[in-house]
Amino acid sequence: MSSTEISNGLVLPYAAITIAGKGGAAATLLITFMAVTSTLSAQVIAVSSIISFDVYRTYINKRATDIDVIRWSHYGVVFFGIFSAAFSTLLHYVGVDLGWTLYMLGVLTCPGIFPTAFTILWRRQSRVAVIVSPLLGMATGLAVWLGSAKALYGGTTVATTGQILPCVYGTVASCFSPLPYTIILSLFNPQDFDWADFRKEKLAFEAPDDAIDPVIRHELDENPSGPGSQPHLKRWVKIAAYWSIATFVGHWVLWPLPMYASKYIFTKTFFQAWLVVAIIWLWGTLLVGGFYPVIDGHRQFTAIYRSLRYGKSQQQNAVVFQEGSSDGEVTPTEKVEAGRK
Repeated sequence: MSSTEISNGLVLPYAAITIAGKGGAAATLLITFMAVTSTLSAQVIAVSSIISFDVYRTYINKRATDIDVIRWSHYGVVFFGIFSAAFSTLLHYVGVDLGWTLYMLGVLTCPGIFPTAFTILWRRQSRVAVIVSPLLGMATGLAVWLGSAKALYGGTTVATTGQILPCVYGTVASCFSPLPYTIILSLFNPQDFDWADFRKEKLAFEAPDDAIDPVIRHELDENPSGPGSQPHLKRWVKIAAYWSIATFVGHWVLWPLPMYASKYIFTKTFFQAWLVVAIIWLWGTLLVGGFYPVIDGHRQFTAIYRSLRYGKSQQQNAVVFQEGSSDGEVTPTEKVEAGRK
């Protein structure tokens, strides 16, 4: 395989064809189609939500109704669909391939890491800092990226800016430069944010009381330390912070830097172990990301099913409460199913 074919992401289809023939090619095509459509779907939803809620409802029409927001959400879907298709076509015709995109992507996406983390972990971060520091970080990363390409390879072309070292230097600068930016800007004018203000925030549209499943409402009333409570939120903030640090140290420091510094070349045995770990990781990801949400949210799925089957009026009367008995076992104490009497 040539370097161009590798950079274009053709390793997987070539390997699949070699191992499984036409079946491997068909499977690769199906996987690629599902990955692209899933990713684009998530991006379309994100962009349309930003346009409809964060732009239109926040700055243009603060009294927007459900219909207005949904209409602008549809506008966002159409806009981003056209934009993404046009932008992808542009990148193809100017010679930008998959490898170039993946290498330089960190320069654009990493500036928000530390300002976002400080938004929920540091009360003294100012509004100016959280807005300006990512922009300064991105500018720093772009300057280092293009400057490194010019210094190391003699020019700033698609080929030179797609090399590994300029992208690594630009991504590191883009990631870490917002850290001093946001600290310095915040120290000049600290905000001293009150975390209790988060309790004043409301959903985009308040759900009526009768729209909440009776089982879920009963659990919230009986378990004040459950999801949404202050102790529960503090616990998960700590867990998120620890896992973020561990993920960063593992992915950025402990794993790649020693291999890069030693100029390590994979042996056959090491590559086999690499593949085994990768396959185990993929299966674990499938179980955690695909099946666990269904298991964890089975009560919500049940509530939706009852609403669809019995209707709103009967759903209000279809109540199943479970309380602890005297011996510690959980026994049903009330079951009313309207419509079946």
